[in-house]
Formats: sequence, structure tokens, C-alpha cells
Amino acid sequence: MSAKAATSSTVTGKIVQIIGATIDAEFPGDHLPEIFNALEVNFERD
Repeated sequence: MSAKAATSSTVTGKIVQIIGATIDAEFPGDHLPEIFNALEVNFERD
């Protein structure tokens, strides 16, 4: 799974953990999305 910040400049990260409706997403340190930005998640089943 991957998560993308829904902004004009797309940053790709990865989902580390899911607990209920809460996700823990990891992004490169110098490319963090702004707080309260929407995330788009693309899920591909292996």
C-alpha cells in the first residue's frame, strides 16, 4: 500500500500500520505533507 498527499506536488510514502480507522503513514523526512491534507491510498492485493 502507498499513500500520497493530495496537494499540487505529490509526495509518495507508505502505510506502516493500520489500527481501526487510523493509519500510520511514513514519508521522506524532507517531504512531509502539510497537516490536515487529504491522503489518497492506492491498494493493490498481492
